[in-house]
Amino acid sequence: MTQLSDVNAIVLCAQTAPCVPTPLPEAMRFRSWTPTFYRPLAPTVGSYGVILSAYHFFRVFRSRTYSALLILNHDAVVHRSLVVPAYFRYPFMDCNDLQIGLTWTHPKYRGAKLATSALRKLVAMHASAGRKLWYIVHPGNQASIAVSARAGFTPVGTVRTVYPLGLKGLSRYEIVRS
Repeated sequence: MTQLSDVNAIVLCAQTAPCVPTPLPEAMRFRSWTPTFYRPLAPTVGSYGVILSAYHFFRVFRSRTYSALLILNHDAVVHRSLVVPAYFRYPFMDCNDLQIGLTWTHPKYRGAKLATSALRKLVAMHASAGRKLWYIVHPGNQASIAVSARAGFTPVGTVRTVYPLGLKGLSRYEIVRS
């Protein structure tokens, strides 16, 4: 038995890089992170990062592109955006597609356009022929919707969560076209 929830997120998609990232403020820089045996967890992700790293190391993801783009102020992480390859939870994604998400900016730096710059940089880094870049956001998160629009993402519909056998651990998103 499959249970459906109500529509709970907007799904956006980008296929080309809209423009280059805006420059970062002085003392800030981009840094890429990829999981390694010695640094398996992305900075600032928390316990969900354990699951994502396990999916990477046990090859649950359909590609090896799991990574993060960080913005550092000196050595402190002030922004993080993850790049997550397709896997069972996102059946609408093709094998080569990527989702950019779990975007976080330290409260002190919100409004400084760091998320926009990071998202634009990720689109420029990962856009390629035949690849879609996805971004999923709660409909009430106006700041994140604005950031994704500035980075070239356009709405393609909404998603709802499906719980096969009623199990949260097997949940997946299905697109509901708008």
